[in-house]
Amino acid sequence: MKTRYAVAVFAAVVAPHTLFAQSKSQTAGFQANLHINGSAIKPEDEEREKGGGLGLALGYGFNRSFMVFVNVDGANMAPANAAADDYGLGHGDLGVRYSFANESRSWIPFIDLAVTARSAVFENVVGDADATLSGGGLSAGGGVSYFFSRAWAIEGSLHWTGGKFTQVKIGSGGYEDLASDEVKATTARLAVGVSFHPKK
Repeated sequence: MKTRYAVAVFAAVVAPHTLFAQSKSQTAGFQANLHINGSAIKPEDEEREKGGGLGLALGYGFNRSFMVFVNVDGANMAPANAAADDYGLGHGDLGVRYSFANESRSWIPFIDLAVTARSAVFENVVGDADATLSGGGLSAGGGVSYFFSRAWAIEGSLHWTGGKFTQVKIGSGGYEDLASDEVKATTARLAVGVSFHPKK
């Protein structure tokens, strides 16, 4: 009788802690990610241009597999023409992520799909006025998260975006359609950063 009682007490006290210890990752609930990015842009019929910068993403996982997220990336780009000035390239994403999640694993691969707004800002194009090209597109990609604790992960990802720059703004003026001068371009972003997943 005493033996059975001791076993029951042991199971009640130790088992929950054992199960928690086996949970190595968490992809449900609120998530925040800060990352550096290497960006590239390839306008149609022009050379590829590269640069780097920072990004921030916020997401919410409805369960361990599906998450919605917003992401903002900015990069300082070096033009292919060495005589030209650097310019800024920005991406804003609203998307959904599917994680191939298993709480007993530290490595969690994922795939993303998003609608994306892009902008390219060129300084002092007309006198002291800046020129901003903007447009939309679709992004797809994926990556992997490595959970070094249940709440913290190192995350790497690669995304491609296709679409057109369809509008231009000069200085403080409003946006105008580019019409026949629309610029088709493909961009790529390689990101590495740290994600925080508060414990539920």
